[in-house]
Formats: sequence, C-alpha cells, structure tokens
Amino acid sequence: MVKHTLSAVLLGCVLCSLAPAQAQIDCSQALGRIDVQGEGKALADPDLAELNFTIRATGKNARETRAAVEKNMASFINSLVAAGVKKEQIAADNITLNIRYVQDKNNKRLFDGYDATRSVRVDLEDFSLIPQITDIAMDSGLNGIEGFVYKIKDESVLKVKAQEDAIADAKAKAARLASGFGIKDYRPCNLSFMESGARHYAMPMLMKASARSLGASNDAVEAEYTSDKLTISASVAASFVIVQDD
Repeated sequence: MVKHTLSAVLLGCVLCSLAPAQAQIDCSQALGRIDVQGEGKALADPDLAELNFTIRATGKNARETRAAVEKNMASFINSLVAAGVKKEQIAADNITLNIRYVQDKNNKRLFDGYDATRSVRVDLEDFSLIPQITDIAMDSGLNGIEGFVYKIKDESVLKVKAQEDAIADAKAKAARLASGFGIKDYRPCNLSFMESGARHYAMPMLMKASARSLGASNDAVEAEYTSDKLTISASVAASFVIVQDD
C-alpha cells in the first residue's frame, strides 16, 4: 500500500513539472494561426571592390607552360606592390595544370599539350585605382578579366537595420490581418530570420582591353568604374497563434 502511494506521489510530481511546458504557446493550436513574412532592407555605398583576374598559358612542355604562368603572375604582383598595393590586398590561388587531348579522325585520343591557369584577386578601397590595376594586369600578361565584385566590408550595422525593418513589417502585416478579420488576441509562436548579404557584380570593361589590344591609345577609350548603392535584405517569417477570448 505504501509503494502504491509513493508511486502516485511521484507521478503527480512529474505531471506538475510538465505543466509549464504544456502551457507554452503551441503553433498547432486548433484556433488557427496568422502567418506573415516581413521584409526589410538597408542601402549603402560599397567600400570595397574585389578585382578578379586570370592568367592562362598553353604549351607542349609542362614545366615551361607552368613557368610562363608563374612569370606573368610574379610580374603582376610586383607591379601592384610598386604601385602602392599592399600584399595583404592580393590573394593568388594555386596554379592548376591540366593535360589537353584531341581526337584524330579515328576518334583516338592524342596528347596535345598542357593548359596552366592561375587566378588572383585584388581588394581595393580606392575605386579610382581600378583602371590602373586593370592596365597593370594586361601589361603583365594576364589574359582574363573575370569581373569585379563590389562589397561592404562591415555589414553588421546594416543587417541590424534591415532586420528591424523586417520585424516592423511583419508586425504591421499581422496587425492588419487580425484587424480585418476581427481577431482580438494573437501571440507569436514561431519566428525566424532569413538574410542576404550585399554584393554587386560588375561586368569587366572589355572595350578598353580590346582597344588596347588593337593598338589604340589609352585615351581612346575611357572606362569608368562605379557601382550603385548596395542593398542588404532581411526577411522574417513570423507565425502568431490566435488566442481564444476569455
């Protein structure tokens, strides 16, 4: 008899400990939910440009093909440093060397040489230097201008602003829905953020490169590198459970 009484007391304590959890707002409550998505954004001018270049070379000898790429890359980096670009602003990838094959009339694969490639990124805060850096790249033998990426170095303050706008937008949408359908009481039960950073991809200025490759003077084509304001966006998915009136 004592054992049964003790078991009943312990069971009662377990149920008491679970009561607060059961009292929490549940998104699956039968009265329904209000589901909205709030949107927010913050605009700012970019303060960093990533310039991406590639050097490619082909040849029949692996060592010579690789050496040709490394020579041009070294020339480019040394010229950048001489122009005032700091080494920490330059990031060069490892070189890749691949065998190239062709097929003869009998569909037999034949060795045709080697392809060597190496990419490099230059980070600039002074956008007025972009034309100069592009000229240095072409003069150094880099034959691929992969494009420019405009960014914001520190997005933290802008992210907070975008999030605050998204929350306010979600609240306003939920309030309009509740008011329109005569709902007096509703409470948040599920909230989550969805964010995106700010980047703007600029197409490479190939007109200037083409003009120089044809022997035109540097003044023949003027390239201007600018970017619109960047947008940092934030979204919030918000679910509100409808609470029954007392």
